[in-house]
Amino acid sequence: MKNRYWSDRATAMLIIFSLLVTASLWAQTSRGTVAGTITDPSGAVIRGAQVSLKSLATGIVRQANTNNEGAFRFDAVDLGAYEITATMQGFAAYKLQNVDVPANKTTTVEIGMKLASTAEEVVNVEGSLAGLELQRTEERRAVTISQLELKDVPLVGQNSLNLITTVPGAVQTELGGSLDSGIGSINGARARSNNFLVDGMDNNDISVAGPVATLTNNDAIQEVSIQTSNFSAEYGRAGGAVVNQITKAGTNSLHGTGAWVYRSEVFNATTLPQRAGAGPGASLHEIKPPFKENLPAFTIGGPVVIPHLYDGRNKTFFFAAGQWDRFSAGADQAQFSNVPTAQGVAVLQGLAAKCPNVALYLNSLQGLTAPTASGAIDISLPATVFNSTGSCNGAPRTGLTVPMGPVTRTFPSVQLTNNNQIRIDHNPSDRQFMSFRWYWIDFNGGVTAGTAGLSPTFDASQTNRQLSGAFTDTYVISSQTTNEFRFSYGRAHLDVPIQPGIGATLPRFVVSGISSFGTSSTFPQGRVSNNYQYQDTIGMVRGKHSIRTGVEFLRQLAKQSAPINSRSIMTYNPSTGVEAFANFIDDFSGDQGNIAKQFGSPIYRPNLFRWSLFVQDSWQLAPTFTLNAGVRYENFGQPANIFPFPAYSGDDPAKFTVPSKVHSPNKNFGPSLGFAWSPQSGPLAWHGGTGKTVVRGGYQLTYDTFFNNLLSNMAAGAPNNPANLPIIGAQSASAPRGLAGLNQTLLPTVTVGPLNPLAGSSNQFDPNITNPRYNHFSLGVQREVAGGTVIDLSYVGGLGRHLFNNFSTNPFLPNATKTSTGSRLNPAFGPRTIRASEATSNYHAMQLEVRNHLIPTLVGGFEFRSAYTWSRNMDETSEVFVTNNQNSSNPAVNPFIFPNGLRADYGPSDNDRRHVWQTTAVWQVRGPKTGILGQAFGGWTLATIIPVSSGQPYTVINGTDRDLDGSLAGDRPEVGNWNAPFNSRAKISTTCSTGLINPDTGACVTTNDVRWIQVAAYNPNSPRTGRRNSLYTDGSVTMHLNILKNFKITERVGLEYRAEIFNLLNNQNFNFAPFLSGGASTVIVRDAAKGNFLNFSNGDGSETNATLTQRNMRMGLKLSF
Repeated sequence: MKNRYWSDRATAMLIIFSLLVTASLWAQTSRGTVAGTITDPSGAVIRGAQVSLKSLATGIVRQANTNNEGAFRFDAVDLGAYEITATMQGFAAYKLQNVDVPANKTTTVEIGMKLASTAEEVVNVEGSLAGLELQRTEERRAVTISQLELKDVPLVGQNSLNLITTVPGAVQTELGGSLDSGIGSINGARARSNNFLVDGMDNNDISVAGPVATLTNNDAIQEVSIQTSNFSAEYGRAGGAVVNQITKAGTNSLHGTGAWVYRSEVFNATTLPQRAGAGPGASLHEIKPPFKENLPAFTIGGPVVIPHLYDGRNKTFFFAAGQWDRFSAGADQAQFSNVPTAQGVAVLQGLAAKCPNVALYLNSLQGLTAPTASGAIDISLPATVFNSTGSCNGAPRTGLTVPMGPVTRTFPSVQLTNNNQIRIDHNPSDRQFMSFRWYWIDFNGGVTAGTAGLSPTFDASQTNRQLSGAFTDTYVISSQTTNEFRFSYGRAHLDVPIQPGIGATLPRFVVSGISSFGTSSTFPQGRVSNNYQYQDTIGMVRGKHSIRTGVEFLRQLAKQSAPINSRSIMTYNPSTGVEAFANFIDDFSGDQGNIAKQFGSPIYRPNLFRWSLFVQDSWQLAPTFTLNAGVRYENFGQPANIFPFPAYSGDDPAKFTVPSKVHSPNKNFGPSLGFAWSPQSGPLAWHGGTGKTVVRGGYQLTYDTFFNNLLSNMAAGAPNNPANLPIIGAQSASAPRGLAGLNQTLLPTVTVGPLNPLAGSSNQFDPNITNPRYNHFSLGVQREVAGGTVIDLSYVGGLGRHLFNNFSTNPFLPNATKTSTGSRLNPAFGPRTIRASEATSNYHAMQLEVRNHLIPTLVGGFEFRSAYTWSRNMDETSEVFVTNNQNSSNPAVNPFIFPNGLRADYGPSDNDRRHVWQTTAVWQVRGPKTGILGQAFGGWTLATIIPVSSGQPYTVINGTDRDLDGSLAGDRPEVGNWNAPFNSRAKISTTCSTGLINPDTGACVTTNDVRWIQVAAYNPNSPRTGRRNSLYTDGSVTMHLNILKNFKITERVGLEYRAEIFNLLNNQNFNFAPFLSGGASTVIVRDAAKGNFLNFSNGDGSETNATLTQRNMRMGLKLSF
């Protein structure tokens, strides 16, 4: 049989390798491992003992024998509870009950057999629960989210991935939007650095990173494994955590659930801004926007049984699940600040017949008018201007104004999500175990405030579909060797289409003084990816060595649509004596008004081939000491080279149109080394008993991958996408209103020309850009105390190197006298922004975790995990894009001009939180179990998540261009007296003898009187320059609670009611960074209004940096059998 196995496997391997253009992988195992040693009463190892591993759910039995070192090992074990039996002639049989096997972890079982007094004597032992036993053989830092947590704790959005933030070293990030998927930063790594898996298969978004598919039916998830550091060389593509969601499988008993969850605004508290905005006397319906959400769901699983034809008990099992999320709000809203009133529309209608731009504008409004006027735009022309340029209606429009006001456009909000999965497990023999899983998720998000235009013609919507199929074949070659083969296919299609008609052809019009109209230039966009994955891993036991080695491949076939400006952006500005809107009416550019357009295709195909291989050895040097060593090689490919000009070619204009290539990193070797020592004697073992303490530590080097959002930016800029040199209208004596006929005459003449260095070269790569890498360190102690509680105290460190960053290679320079901005460094080029990998980060932390499985107490069953992290995370930049903490992704001091300029930004990371404490707990309240009292007072459960965190950092901004590079972004003030009040400041003054004035008090001040001092003269950097991220917001405390009541209907059927309350105490946390909260002006020394510097109050009791997440709630019912 073995020869046939290898023959069939060799054939399959040859076929797969021959089809690598359409097949490959990034998967890691989602199963567990059971290993141990068997000894006799004297402590000597027992060779040749037979060990059986029996699944309590499926009845499947696996067999192994101990080797010459008395060791046994079961690789690729399905998750769940097991019974382990050991037998050997002359010894009493040993039976270990209820051993729980979690994912991605070695469950260590040390068996001591005693001599048999009778032939049939059996020693029964109760096993450890939930995988919480000490990690006696691993340095890996990880948390397993159990089924009890998944079922009972309150989860925002029912997304189990949100539990990532409850593990040691995790930080809830607030970088913004798709920069981090809102999930978390782990052990100082960037938020994009996590690796997401489903059943060990890749679940990463190819463009923005983070999970591409979200599984929200938690009754269909067996458990979630979160590995945060020092994991096996088997795992890669992660500077942060490896997060694996494992789906449920069927068992020998038919079981399932039928659930329904309901949300509504009725359950939610109101916020201060809502109450202030509604005004006195408003009803709750007027204060709280109405919405409804219904989430019906089901699961069912069991053996495959076809009466009279097939009985799959102990052999073939199925599991199916579905969830249908239906969210609808009475209305979503988009705000526009300057739209004509009905009176203003009447004025414009009087001009439309003779003024094409006016007719176009009215047609774009589609009847939208402001209810009241907040002002009026003067569209008249001075006589001298009219006499020179004329007007579209042939008159100067003397005294004519267009009343304007704010308007809220209201439209239906409907979001539909279907989440389905099915799994089949089949065991052809006691040596082969096969499984197949398929899930598909459809999302239709409709139009939202972020995709809505001035009228429905300019709307965009969003639709997503994710499909994933996975096949696993595990074969036990011998009692010492196991092979695990995996193949998967994943397809993700994300689309943001625009409306047909004029919305698909009309330019985007940006006119000073009115709300912009036309479809946003960022739409349409989208992506389709097809990932073919393959992995083959062999696990073997050789003496005291447990070895795993394998190879992985991934072939990605993808198509993306980059957000390019293909329809043109028309910018109209004012000119002397003429408002911008008046210039638009007559189709004059105004001063510096312009046309910008790109001509290339937005479509690019970032196909790639990735591969890796690894070997990992767990060497048990002594019964109490294990040394783990491994190495992983990863080749991520370089998809940037699909473009003709991906690499920055220097400052020679002749090389601008010469094809270039980016270096492909081929040396990504990641070693790992660690140990685990469980002393049996000495001080560490004296207190609490032998084997209750483990000292463990290790080092590991891991690598991150590129993500395609970087390529979309490259695809959207010259020279990879041709763009015209903007047609700019400058005001002059001969052209007092700039260029004439900007839309009607000049736009049709704009054509693509030869590549021109002055058009800019945006977002190319440094030719030597490489994969980010992280050095991980840990050293700590685990201790088991009373009740099976495990305490883990560890130092954890992470050093990030070669992290992605930006800088300009052709900035503006000061003029000769250093009094204003001069020309660019190389006047032959336009702006050039380069992506590089030169940033670093340094993370150091003490992490304390206390955890226990469900234990009986006097007041009922109790399970908890509590993690406290005291850390410091420092870097020069926390993202390659602009974040909510920073107003620029470029360094404040350009390293291309000033050596070590990047180091001037070294400071607390945007993800720095000095103190984080997260607690999850489940309390099954003690009560009667039968009769009427049992139905009324029994079956209650309380489950909670309590996150506590110190504040996040933010930066004070100067407000003037202190380095004269043409940008205020990133420029920071000087520090006068750090001991002065944190919100004291000084601006440049020509009336004060000191040259400084405090604009909040009106008093003349010195540098010693205030903390922050505006810098006006040329001074790029000095020792007194304020540090990036030198101030912190307030911290945050939140409590989520789930109240559950279980009713027992029959022995096998139960009904559960649940009420999940988020932010139970309705606590308003003031912990958002100013650039996130919209309070950017409050952190600018020069520009903050009097009394408003570093003051986030809105005047209504709320603050601009409040979370505004009021108490909200959902209710549900679940029938289980």
